[in-house]
Amino acid sequence: MAGVRHDTLVLALKDNPALLAELLRRVRGARVPGVLTPADSAVRFTASLETRPDLLFTVHAPGFPWVLVEVQNRPDETKARSWHLAASVLLQRHGMGDLVVITASRAVARWAAAVVRHRGELGTVMGIRPVVIHLSRKQSAALLDPAAPQLAPIAVWAGCRGHGPEAERVAWRALEVTAALPPRLREAQMRAIFAMLDKHLVDEVKENAMDGNKIPLSKEGKSSSSGS
Repeated sequence: MAGVRHDTLVLALKDNPALLAELLRRVRGARVPGVLTPADSAVRFTASLETRPDLLFTVHAPGFPWVLVEVQNRPDETKARSWHLAASVLLQRHGMGDLVVITASRAVARWAAAVVRHRGELGTVMGIRPVVIHLSRKQSAALLDPAAPQLAPIAVWAGCRGHGPEAERVAWRALEVTAALPPRLREAQMRAIFAMLDKHLVDEVKENAMDGNKIPLSKEGKSSSSGS
């Protein structure tokens, strides 16, 4: 099973596709030329053969028909083979689009860049090279930007593994940045952040929430902490 952290980030990207466009711009210097629209991620070759990537977006721009997105925590050879199938089906139906792999692991980034290549005994080579977004510690910190507070959950996904000092620093900075959002968006983003935090870190945030030097939690944030 993918887990809560994975599913929370996938849902955040689906609910706000502009996050993906901004992430590509900041980390890869790539610009999406149109509006991203979520689509059914089930890609069917025949009635009995189906693959389901994490996300599929259509793009309302000439020559840019689709973007597949995978949030990848670890190598998965079976899943990687499905990327080639999905991209091949979409290529035949709509023309060439892009496959984007998002990871916080350097090892997974190297794996994703090279895994989908198959070679026959006589030398035939078939494969696909995805656009890999490797969110290193430095890049994750850059996403904690008051000018773009909606990116904070992505920084939490990449930088808050476990409950050490670095994870705590990222969590508090993410909450601080999130506080600048309008109330409705702030509450939803706080729920997403707490869903991705280690239970021990949630408890620590809750314990320090009443400290005047810390970021005060909203009522929603406090209830999210209590329920984690």
